[in-house]
Amino acid sequence: MDDAVLAVVADLHVGSRAGLCPPEAELDSGGKYAANSVQQALWQGWCEFWGKDVPEARGNSPLVVLA
Repeated sequence: MDDAVLAVVADLHVGSRAGLCPPEAELDSGGKYAANSVQQALWQGWCEFWGKDVPEARGNSPLVVLA
């Protein structure tokens, strides 16, 4: 078996106006929230990390995520 790849993610500031957020989020109270420009840039990096960087580093190895 190949060695596992460890992905560590932390300090996401979820729920903050400066935190990671998808382009649009539905609020519990109804309505929607649109990500600001900083959040949009963070989201773009997040998607690239999981969509490109992690699969490239992982190959066929098991993935362990520490959050």
